[in-house]
Amino acid sequence: MFRTPDGGALMAADSAVSVEYDGLPHRVENIEDHDKIITHFGHMIFCSGNLDRCKDLRCYIKSLRMVDCDEISRYAQRLWEKDPYDNSTGLFVCRPDNTLLGMLSAQNFRVTHLPMKHSQLDIQTLGFHMNEAYIKACLQVKTQNSINAMVSTFNGVACEEVGGAVHLFSRVRGGDIVHKKVPLSDPYGIRKGVFICQ
Repeated sequence: MFRTPDGGALMAADSAVSVEYDGLPHRVENIEDHDKIITHFGHMIFCSGNLDRCKDLRCYIKSLRMVDCDEISRYAQRLWEKDPYDNSTGLFVCRPDNTLLGMLSAQNFRVTHLPMKHSQLDIQTLGFHMNEAYIKACLQVKTQNSINAMVSTFNGVACEEVGGAVHLFSRVRGGDIVHKKVPLSDPYGIRKGVFICQ
């Protein structure tokens, strides 16, 4: 997630879906649509982690008549109450005024305001390899425009858990949200598999 001092925002998510098998991650599919990010009433909402519960949560958010982060938090808490040890899920909610809120399953989906550093580009990362992605993004934005920097960052951390394509949602201050999909370069030799659950 990039936010600019002039009110611009760029949110991105990859299409990779992975599972752990024998202690190692394996890519099982790439989501063809842009489901990890939804837009609703001018909000850009990233939700990724536990695949089935995130799908339920995104459907719930889409059903709301307005985006209410406290209500989203309560619903997520109910979804995850039977599995409190699942700490793999996170949400970013970027409001139309460019304020950003975060919620993590590891923090029982407590709504956290993420303030903007007004004098510079604000970079937030969430998900697999987020620390490495943050470092790469900070370097990439020095030499590239925001979209190219975001794509380069995703390519730089591509692996079993990250890859496929990147879905980019951008907005300039007061503007509409624009979606763009860019294929990523998956590294050679990543573990892929089809698993049949019994």
